[in-house]
Amino acid sequence: MIVIGIDPHTSTHTATAVDSATNRDLGSVRIRASFDDYAQLMTWSKQWPDRIWAVENASGLGHHLTQWLIGRGEAVVDIQSTATTRVRELSRGGRGVRRVLSQGDFRPVAPESHTDVLRIPGGGRIDLVKQNGRLATQLHALLRALFPGGMEREFDTEEAARQLKAFGPDTAADAMRRNIALEIAGDLRRLRFQIDEITTRIKTELTACGTQL
Repeated sequence: MIVIGIDPHTSTHTATAVDSATNRDLGSVRIRASFDDYAQLMTWSKQWPDRIWAVENASGLGHHLTQWLIGRGEAVVDIQSTATTRVRELSRGGRGVRRVLSQGDFRPVAPESHTDVLRIPGGGRIDLVKQNGRLATQLHALLRALFPGGMEREFDTEEAARQLKAFGPDTAADAMRRNIALEIAGDLRRLRFQIDEITTRIKTELTACGTQL
């Protein structure tokens, strides 16, 4: 079995091929992080039909290359941080590759699943909800400053917008408050539309994956 260790960086990746039986360094190549160079790396690796890829930080800097390799039927393992030095120096010490593979300092990497798909809109929805909360707080503060008696904490944005449009400010400061409040109300309207849309996407994906949670 030939182990091809990948040391990924933002713009380049370094690959080192090692014979897992002897720990002999069979050669290295550095590529750019691009589809064309991925193809060149694959061509280079085909001289060892019995191969496995050991990618450092396969869920981080090595994520894109890892998923590209898996999509082409390659076997890939993610090297844990405790084994990073051994991956970078695969040809040293006589036990590097064997020790990494025998002691379990790795995990097999699978194609991205429904969990990965859900994580994308899920994280986006969390950010939108937080942003919605901040804007609602800002709008509430402006409404309290504009209207006698203020405004209930749980207010309706559309009703607030209607009241703001009908409001006649007496001072330049109130005119500015009214204009900013109307802008925030518009931002909230767009945000809530985005939240509803992304929530629908999440529900559709949950239905597709068949989870009972």
